[in-house]
Amino acid sequence: VKEAAQDGKASRAIEHFVARELSLAKSSVSVTSGHASRSKRLFIDGDVEILLRKLQGWLESCKEV
Repeated sequence: VKEAAQDGKASRAIEHFVARELSLAKSSVSVTSGHASRSKRLFIDGDVEILLRKLQGWLESCKEV
């Protein structure tokens, strides 16, 4: 993301990006650690099987670009 790592802007941008890419509610994605780091850990709330399918589909579509 291009947001500055200031006042949580980058973390919020990443949450929004992941939620949009996986067709999830913004409230389903949250940065749990790494707020001040380039490496971040996310929590994605939802059914594990559905999330795995969405993630696999998203990763496959990234390969095609």
